[in-house]
Amino acid sequence: MKKISMLCALTAIGIFVLPISAWAQTRITDSNIPFLYESRAAIRAPDHKLAALLSKDFRNAADEFTRHDLLEQIKPVIEDRLNQARQTTKVYLLIGDQLGNYDFDRSAFPTDMSENTYIRFDNGYRVQYDNADQFTFIPLPAEEARSLASALRRSRAVTFRMEGTIARATEDWDRKVVYMRVDKIVLSMKNKRLIVSHEIPPRE
Repeated sequence: MKKISMLCALTAIGIFVLPISAWAQTRITDSNIPFLYESRAAIRAPDHKLAALLSKDFRNAADEFTRHDLLEQIKPVIEDRLNQARQTTKVYLLIGDQLGNYDFDRSAFPTDMSENTYIRFDNGYRVQYDNADQFTFIPLPAEEARSLASALRRSRAVTFRMEGTIARATEDWDRKVVYMRVDKIVLSMKNKRLIVSHEIPPRE
């Protein structure tokens, strides 16, 4: 885990066994975040930039005429991907991290996440949390937390499954940021053992 100034750069990680209730959710990935962002952006990236993300042939075109012909072929694909992204409402992220020490006063594990936490993706896109102040800690009764002691001594590597919706998409300097409003966190150990599933209530 690499700390950059006051920002915590987290890495989206691999395979996770999904519950049946999660099938309708879309995982945010390098391939779909450009369209999740651009479909909501006030100023959308031009077609030729999105075409470059989709097609190696377009990126390596020998001249402007070939590039133009390829762009005409790719435009319908771009529109289809943007339309799919507009219709995407429920999303999730898988984040790998080390679990912090249990807070006995709060009866909770810290998430080490804040409004400055971001997840980097390719091509300058990021995800940040719209409501990070609601999940700086994940509550878990002390006796349940104590039952994990043996496993935590072996490894504190965990997976945070962050579930929610897209709140907005904004450009921050040279970064294109998708803001996610988290409504549920599923915390699991490296061996897929569930630690806690925590629902986050909507703001009043």
